[in-house]
Amino acid sequence: MKKALIALDDTVRGRRAGEYAAGVVPALGDCELVLLVLTTGVPGTTEPAAPPEVHGDEDHHQELVQAETLVGEIAAMLRERGVAPERLQMRIKPVCRGVAQDIVDEATAAGCDTIIIGRSDASRMKELFHGSISAEVLHKVENQTVWVVA
Repeated sequence: MKKALIALDDTVRGRRAGEYAAGVVPALGDCELVLLVLTTGVPGTTEPAAPPEVHGDEDHHQELVQAETLVGEIAAMLRERGVAPERLQMRIKPVCRGVAQDIVDEATAAGCDTIIIGRSDASRMKELFHGSISAEVLHKVENQTVWVVA
């Protein structure tokens, strides 16, 4: 693995993917990481130090704050475990084409060979009828490995 995208969200499964990666990735040497949080209605940024200006209601502002906090927490966890800061990229982007497709698109654009994503805590029956983002990502990738973290 040379470059991995870690798909994060502010749920148990999203945090689990970041925590899992923090435990495994430092042992992989020079692997670069892209931490990605997709948001609804919030302009995208690749520079957490300069957050985008948000026009709209308080919910969107709160979503941006949560996304920045999550990315910061996972990045700190990775740095504590030996990942050099120059190997980390942090991205907060709006959902454009659907969460699963946006994850695959971002991984492809960033040159990632691996996607790390958390699996939903939904029951198997619910996933069968409603699907899951991790299952959609598995069906949409072409040249990446997908690690689905339970």
